[in-house]
Amino acid sequence: MESVTDVLDDAKRELRLADHITYVTFPLVKDKKLFASAIRHLNQSIIYMIKAFLINERLYKRIRSVPIDSGLQIRFFIDTYKKFFKISDAQWIIDFIRVSKNLETGVKVEREDEVFILTSELESIRIGLPQLKKYLSLAKTLINKIDGKIK
Repeated sequence: MESVTDVLDDAKRELRLADHITYVTFPLVKDKKLFASAIRHLNQSIIYMIKAFLINERLYKRIRSVPIDSGLQIRFFIDTYKKFFKISDAQWIIDFIRVSKNLETGVKVEREDEVFILTSELESIRIGLPQLKKYLSLAKTLINKIDGKIK
């Protein structure tokens, strides 16, 4: 099993990368592929931070096991710890993970500062720069809360 600090460091690194791409690199370069890259890094950051917290809970025997699948980890985290972290609306985590997964599998059309994704169910998803910045802000808040509980 991985170390809690290693996984949490990975989460912070991925969050910094997503933040840097969103606020520094993308406005300078205006390359459409950077937008998708920021989404991927933020997705990895969320997965790592939840995994780090669940590993920590397992080490202190507050839970019996950590689910293997990242989707199960996220669902378990939201169902079990939503009130613990005072997350009023945890739906943003599920929505963002869905966007990120469909980014990999669905058909995507990249425009200047937004991405349109057509899922396999023929559902249209649009995510723009303001939504990505909002997700970044929510993820930063969550990682700070998780970091405070782990240390």
